[in-house]
Amino acid sequence: MELACEWINSNFKEKTYVVSYSDYKKELAENFKKNKYIIPMKVKEEKVFPYFGNTKGRNEWTECKKMVQIGWYRYDNATYISQFLSLNPDFLKYIKELYGLYLVSNEHKKKLFDLIDSITPSKNGQFPNAELQKYMLRKMIIDLEQEVYRTHVREFTSSEEVDVYLFVKDADYQEYHYMLSNRFTNCNFKNDFEFKEYKVFNKNDDLKKLFEELDNEWDGNVKEVSILKKKYNMENKWHRYFSKDSDLKKSMKFLLDKRGIYCYKTQENKIFIQKGEVTDPNIDYY
Repeated sequence: MELACEWINSNFKEKTYVVSYSDYKKELAENFKKNKYIIPMKVKEEKVFPYFGNTKGRNEWTECKKMVQIGWYRYDNATYISQFLSLNPDFLKYIKELYGLYLVSNEHKKKLFDLIDSITPSKNGQFPNAELQKYMLRKMIIDLEQEVYRTHVREFTSSEEVDVYLFVKDADYQEYHYMLSNRFTNCNFKNDFEFKEYKVFNKNDDLKKLFEELDNEWDGNVKEVSILKKKYNMENKWHRYFSKDSDLKKSMKFLLDKRGIYCYKTQENKIFIQKGEVTDPNIDYY
């Protein structure tokens, strides 16, 4: 969270609405206490930074054309399950019927257990039941909508756009982005690509210098990686950026993909990079 606040402090120079979990309210207050652009709310003459659940009815952020939401306003699993069952009485009735049959005979045991498993969330918080999962997503989008409408979007007569930055998992963002884009007008929803890059560079100064050169000095034509490895003293650890399932590999892939850079190895085991896809069938992509 501290790194996220540092990035926000460095990059937002106009009135901005930042909202996250209540567990972070003190940390947000500490990190933003000297930032005049991050707008708090006043509660009994005290400045309090907004968090999920305490912003209802507030309108301190109608001038904000920037918004950052860190995480999702997500209820506990039991809330989504109970709400879904109350809205789908036939589904609940079927569970009860199967349970009654199971008490009499084991014949329906598998059906009952499979049905219960379908409304039991996995470790990553997703529901196997497609309808229940869809219900949860819609509920989260509605809650996000309430937060967005506390910004300048609230001014219905204005055509000015609001940039909304979502600090969420990549998989979540891809799944929700279509819904968000179609639900809101005058909003630009942005994944936190810049922040993710900031986090990578914060831990890897050598990568930062490498990509500064690629961004500012490279024309995008084929470049042999061995030259870069030597220049930035990365010869002993370059292979780690492509080792199986490593965090460094994920960081390198993110940085390359973001720029449309392809990294490949020839039959002579030489590694090259270039912008734009290489179509040679004899080339192995990283």
